[in-house]
Amino acid sequence: TTENYNAAYNDMTRMTVLIEMANFANRNRQFEKMENLYIRVDSLSKSCGVPTNKAYLYLKLNHYLLNKQYNKYLMALDSIMNDNDRIIYRQKYELALGNYKEAYILSDSLVRITRKSIGAETQLVLSELSNKMETALLEAENTKLELEQKEHEAKTNRMMLVFLSVKL
Repeated sequence: TTENYNAAYNDMTRMTVLIEMANFANRNRQFEKMENLYIRVDSLSKSCGVPTNKAYLYLKLNHYLLNKQYNKYLMALDSIMNDNDRIIYRQKYELALGNYKEAYILSDSLVRITRKSIGAETQLVLSELSNKMETALLEAENTKLELEQKEHEAKTNRMMLVFLSVKL
């Protein structure tokens, strides 16, 4: 937001705020606003250095795609480390070129990767729950054994009291 920009205490922080504002504008299909913010980011980067974060990379990709700078787009695309993000941005590229079949194949691939990821996460959660349940059952068994032991001790003490009272 503009308040965050004005409150920023140095150019790098201002640039970070501008990048976030530009990506927000892009998500809301405000491409002219995104481009104006990109120009401001580009100008600031000359004085304080080019940011290396993902948000800036994604802003650059959106800028290249909007301006049909496909060679730069493809080169920047190789910098994406996250497989899902790389597929999403490759899909955007294919859609921009009108390659709908390739975009669909990428979409299908993303769905498969997501399902596999969800499956692995679900297995991990189930394993953790199973371990917790096992631990809870063992604790309950220990508590039961401790209670039985105390009951046995109490019974033994009562018998001793009865024995002693009979002797007296």
